[in-house]
Amino acid sequence: SQFVLEHATSDVKALLTDMHAFLKGSIGAAVGAMFVDTQLRTLTYAGVGNTGAARRAGESWRPVSKDGVLGQRLPTLFEQKTQLAQGDLILMWSDGLSELASGMFATRNAYKSSAQLTQELLQELGKPHDDASCMVFRWLP
Repeated sequence: SQFVLEHATSDVKALLTDMHAFLKGSIGAAVGAMFVDTQLRTLTYAGVGNTGAARRAGESWRPVSKDGVLGQRLPTLFEQKTQLAQGDLILMWSDGLSELASGMFATRNAYKSSAQLTQELLQELGKPHDDASCMVFRWLP
């Protein structure tokens, strides 16, 4: 969204806090925010609501999103970091995708391109009655 483009920062907690203030009075949103520091080879994540992230190729990593709704109820945000290694496959998703099915699908299909994997995840596993979004990226420095 335009808000994210205008307020982008490496501080994912600050971004989520600003989004919460911006969304006050709306129906709110579940949001996961991730920052990749290419110099330090780190990934930082914080999420609110039914969002998730995980590393599906490489050393296991599964951060936790806190219960809440941006714009309505902001929880104490929990920022989680991990080091990136060559070939890591990282997924982020909304509740329109099954976490278990998405993770297994991504692990089985990790050899595919990120773009193809994203498209297939949404087409094959997206819930027809809910919004579904996902992001897939592979760390290849």
